[in-house]
Amino acid sequence: IKRMESILPSAQEISPSILKSFFTPHPSGIAVLALSGGEHSQPSDSLNPSAIEAVLTKLQVSYDFIIADIGMKYCPIAEKIFDLSTFILLPVTPDYLSIHQMKRDLNLLRGRNFSKEMILVVANMVGKDNGIHTDHMEQQLERSISVSIPYDNDALSKLTEGTYPASFPRHAVTKAFEKLTFHIVNTVHAGFHPKATDSPVHKAESEKKSQPDMDELKLAIHNKLLESIDFKKLDTEVHNAPEKMEELRRTVTDKISEIIDTETSIRERPVRDKILQEVLQEALGLGPLEDLLADSTISEIMVNRWDQIYLERDGKLQKIGKKFLSEQHLMNIIGRIVSPLGKKIDTSTPMVDARLSDGSRVHAIIPPLAINGASLTIRKFFGDRIGVQELIQSGTVNKQIVEFFKAAVLAKLNILISGGTGTGKTTFLNILSRFIPSDERIITVEDSAELRLQQPHVITLESRSPNIEGKGEITIRDLVKNCLRMRPDRIVVGECRGAEALDMLQAMNTGHDGSLTTI
Repeated sequence: IKRMESILPSAQEISPSILKSFFTPHPSGIAVLALSGGEHSQPSDSLNPSAIEAVLTKLQVSYDFIIADIGMKYCPIAEKIFDLSTFILLPVTPDYLSIHQMKRDLNLLRGRNFSKEMILVVANMVGKDNGIHTDHMEQQLERSISVSIPYDNDALSKLTEGTYPASFPRHAVTKAFEKLTFHIVNTVHAGFHPKATDSPVHKAESEKKSQPDMDELKLAIHNKLLESIDFKKLDTEVHNAPEKMEELRRTVTDKISEIIDTETSIRERPVRDKILQEVLQEALGLGPLEDLLADSTISEIMVNRWDQIYLERDGKLQKIGKKFLSEQHLMNIIGRIVSPLGKKIDTSTPMVDARLSDGSRVHAIIPPLAINGASLTIRKFFGDRIGVQELIQSGTVNKQIVEFFKAAVLAKLNILISGGTGTGKTTFLNILSRFIPSDERIITVEDSAELRLQQPHVITLESRSPNIEGKGEITIRDLVKNCLRMRPDRIVVGECRGAEALDMLQAMNTGHDGSLTTI
């Protein structure tokens, strides 16, 4: 371990020829370098994935084959070694405890999106008394065993005489090792030629692999996924039982990884991870919207049609290269947004207002009203990112104006905030609402609830669109009238834009002073 520790700090600069001097020769002809000081030793800070990668990369210059024995513990170092490896060999012995551990290891590697093709299961000590037959082992593991190494009752005494290949060249154990070695060497020298297949996924991969987004490949994998999983049924089950979401995510992740294995020849984990993540977003999330919603610099997302997306960033519009897989994919995403809210969008109700779980405001409109295909607009909600200090720092207001508005709110003056689309009316309304005393009863009325009041005594009301029969609509005006009977100290209406303006004015003039709204 001292030698390893002395190498790692200078792993980036050390030459391959100098690295050779750190190895201990073995009678078999293999050069040995200790990765750690043993199972119970504490690893040094220098023993990190980056340093290990640097050493292994240098060793590849001098050696055709590198064998890393990582023991039984999966850790960041082991993961880095696996990423650099051509094959991962997992040994299993013919007993139920070992098989159970092997199933956990296989699930772990599948969850980490390692290629199934690079994982070889090696059965050791096969034929031992009371041992499980290999056919049963394969059935339990749900995959084939690459090589079976037979049990040798005299193994300990034989190993004192040397290695099996050197001292016992015709032994069954030696032949099993040779079979495994031949498979590895032959595959490496063959250069991992892509498997010949006429599957649509492979065709899409071959035709599009030069393009970084690999749209056709993702579409083909997504279609394969839809053939095997009923997402409409699962979405309903998960919506009714949110605790099942993580289990569903694992199931879908495993299925996508399996499809990548069976239908493509992609082995590089970064490429596999990118495909898996994007297909997973399209299957369970909001597809290309996921990354855009996570980007705090974007204030508005505008989907003109499935293959045309614009953003507003710092007040400027820009078109981006992202797109949905198809018109139907965009329709599915819109449905995924509105259905948990009890809303529906179809030809009979072709437009809808909704909100995302983070409070972002969503408007969708589809054919026949939208001539060029479904359109989606998302006004992102930034929570507490913008406050009084941010407004002062940006020059929007000064301290005197802030004090004036604070006094106006405390004095229960009625306040109307007017401005064009996207000018920050709701943001400013949110800021003013923070000046309302915490001992007052506040009722908010909105089309899509996006106000975030900090006071403890707040009732939030939200309007409702008509159902498929055109019944059940509850308008802003209905809610404003209703909240007058709920003993409010303050009425805050997210936006007055229709007949509710009359009711709002009447409320302001009949004893409900201190009300706030935007127009």
